[in-house]
Amino acid sequence: MDSAARELTAYYTAAAEAYEKRWADALRPATSQLLDRLPLGSARHVLDLGAGVGTALPMLRERAPDALVIAADRSEGMLRRADPAFPRVVADATQLPFPDRRFDVVVLAFVLFHVPQPATALDEARRVLRTGGLVGITTWGRDPASPARQIWADEVTRLGVPLSSSTAPHTLVDTPPKLLAILRDAGFRTPTTEILPWSHRPDMEEFLANATELGAAARQIAQLESTTRARLLDRARTRLADLPADAFTARAEVIAATAVAS
Repeated sequence: MDSAARELTAYYTAAAEAYEKRWADALRPATSQLLDRLPLGSARHVLDLGAGVGTALPMLRERAPDALVIAADRSEGMLRRADPAFPRVVADATQLPFPDRRFDVVVLAFVLFHVPQPATALDEARRVLRTGGLVGITTWGRDPASPARQIWADEVTRLGVPLSSSTAPHTLVDTPPKLLAILRDAGFRTPTTEILPWSHRPDMEEFLANATELGAAARQIAQLESTTRARLLDRARTRLADLPADAFTARAEVIAATAVAS
């Protein structure tokens, strides 16, 4: 595991409670739509790869009642918050501790863009899938900034804090053509993609909590002195208070993909 992966793993372990409280439910509808596209009713072995706090596990149990559903994630802190009724395995997506041809379905919901080598993760997913098994993926596509997010970015940069630009894995899988190509290169057959509209409408206080507790910018802001952080929040809150409710709504594209293992 390289240093960037170790840093991200440590972050998600530390932020697991905030992630579960503030973000997991926002991703649930898109994950549900992905699972509806997979042959879970006939599955006997399912891997939720990058399971995080286990948001998808109840939905997988409902759709795959006869399957052994295993949750795997690189972050032990995230997995601790997943339902212990499911087997939970701390594992790197690029080095899975499972035998070849083990699973009928592998799910990577909002995880591939976190992997420094997404192609390697897909190679591993194909390795552990039986021939004819399916992989299901969601990743972020186009993500225009809301007015509230633009104001927040302005105030952060005003303090001289550069917004994180560590988006290399994301840019490898942020359009349908890129995702189709990387799936084909990994040896999957008949890949398909679909754009799922997504939105999340926090109020101002929830928006600020998300901005200061989750994501790359939050990790940078955490390094500021307490008085500087307080000044940032005061300035941002003053400007955000004048916005209409809809200005806090995040709207993005979710790319859902499926492909067959050869």
